[in-house]
Parts: sequence; C-alpha cells; structure tokens
Amino acid sequence: IDKAVTIAVDAKFATSGQDCLAANRIYVQRPLYDRFCTAFAKRIDALRTGSGLAEETDIGPLMHERAVQKVEEQVADALAHGARCLAGGKRHQAGPLFYQPTLLADVPDQALIMREETFGPVAAVTSFDDEDEVIARANATEY
Repeated sequence: IDKAVTIAVDAKFATSGQDCLAANRIYVQRPLYDRFCTAFAKRIDALRTGSGLAEETDIGPLMHERAVQKVEEQVADALAHGARCLAGGKRHQAGPLFYQPTLLADVPDQALIMREETFGPVAAVTSFDDEDEVIARANATEY
C-alpha cells in the first residue's frame, strides 16, 4: 500500500497536478481500496502548499483564476455525484490561485473529473472488481 500511495502522490501532485501526464483517475482494487484511501489521504494532508520557488513546497499555485475555477467545478460536480472528500476540497489560504491538495473517493464515472483532464492538485479515486471492468472504464473516456 505504501509504495502504491507514493507512486500515486508523485503521479498526481508533481507540478501541482498541472501536467498532461499527471494521473487523472486512480483505480484501486476493491479489497485494497479503504486501506489505500486512508494512507493516500494521510500523505496528501502532509503535502506543503506555498511558493513554487520554495524548495520545501510540494504544491504551488495554479496557472490562473480560470484554472482554480475549473478545479472547483470538478470537485463540486464529483461531490454532487456522490463522491466523498477525504482531504482538502477548497482553496488554500496561501492565496487566490492556491487550491488545497485534495482527495476525492468513490468518484463515479459520470463525474466531470472522471471524464476530463484535471489541471490541479485533485486526485479522484474509485474502486474496481476485476481487470476487464477497469480496462473498459479507463478506456471509456477521451483521456
């Protein structure tokens, strides 16, 4: 679990999630799901938000106000579709272009965040039961 969480944190939160290569949807096998989400939330809570120029910073600002608004829209939509927020979930007090590192769990495939790219520090996690299911779900999106 710890190694998977480390990989997920690196894959999603490098460059504050503002990278076309950042993980947008994280699928976890159902038997491991709760343990993974608990460990992932703990690691996310430990990320440090601040100036992108400071070496100790893990999460810097987003590119512009529209990017923050898009992240807010995706988070609100996921919550409206039944997702749970396990960490973060709103703007950060560091400034208007900062968003808290966020973990959304139980995100349904219909949520925007599962169908669009997310350019911000928000990880969307959902569970799966078998390989065929997860491959079909992962391939059912443009991204």
